[in-house]
Amino acid sequence: MSYFIDQFDQAKLDATRETWINSAEALGIPSLEYNRILQWASTRIDYKANNGDSYAYGIFHKDSQEAVAIVDLVYTKRSNGDVGWLKMLDVSLSPTFAPTQILAVPERYNEVLAIYASAILGTAQLTSDHKARVVKLYGRDDDLFRLFVALNERLHTLLQNATSKMEGRWLVISAH
Repeated sequence: MSYFIDQFDQAKLDATRETWINSAEALGIPSLEYNRILQWASTRIDYKANNGDSYAYGIFHKDSQEAVAIVDLVYTKRSNGDVGWLKMLDVSLSPTFAPTQILAVPERYNEVLAIYASAILGTAQLTSDHKARVVKLYGRDDDLFRLFVALNERLHTLLQNATSKMEGRWLVISAH
């Protein structure tokens, strides 16, 4: 499946909220955590906010108004002022991709990988919107950390005008 990262507007956020809560209820998954994520996202869709603020970006399937994931990004200006760091702190998947659903339908694992790939590549592409030469991706849990370690190894052969390295649980991609 083809996914891409994009900003939320209120209509997309409302459609995502409705889909996620209805999906959680239909799947018998408690919706409390999804409500918390969606509430947080509703306060993070001002993309012109000040330095150090957190932004909610959606991962969308082509032609869809509902996000399949919400990405928590933070942009921080560096002290020299010309560029900064763009950090991907978390990716929250919709109830359709909850661990119980992935175990029930193993083919969804490939979709989860595609969603994470879109989040990572999309974050790197956002450096033109949020002037940054460094993208930091946080390996919040062990599975994501292992994914970033493997991705780092692959990036060494793929990157031409950038370098990548692991710094603790962070995958750091720096442009030259």
